[in-house]
Amino acid sequence: MRQVINAIFYVLQTGCQWRQLPRDFPAWSAVYYDFNRWRRDGTWQRLHDRLRARLRQRHGRHKHPSAGCLDSQSVKTTAIPGERTFAWLNHSRRLSKDYERLMSSSEAWIYLAMIRLMANRLA
Repeated sequence: MRQVINAIFYVLQTGCQWRQLPRDFPAWSAVYYDFNRWRRDGTWQRLHDRLRARLRQRHGRHKHPSAGCLDSQSVKTTAIPGERTFAWLNHSRRLSKDYERLMSSSEAWIYLAMIRLMANRLA
C-alpha cells in the first residue's frame, strides 16, 4: 500500500504519465486503479480534512475552519496567504497544466498536493 501511495505522489511531483512510472513502483495500472478508486469514494477528501483538522489543532485553532467573508478590505489583507498556497501547489508538476479530463481528477490532485504539504508539516 505504501508503494502505491509513493507512486501516486511521484506522479504528482514529476507530472509523468501513468505508464511512465519507474519499475521501482507497482504496475502503473494498479496504481491508477487505486488512485481512481480513492478519488471516487472520497478517500482523498477525507484524508485532507483529517490532516487539516490535526494541523489546525496543533496551531491552537479550532479543527474546522471558521466562516470567512470577502470584501475589498479583507481581500487586501488576506491576499498573501492565498498566494502562498498557490505557490505551494505549483511545486507539483502535475498541477502545472490541466491534464485531466474529469474535474474530479483535478480536484483529487489538488487534495493530494495539500495532503503532502500538511503531512510534511505534521512530521
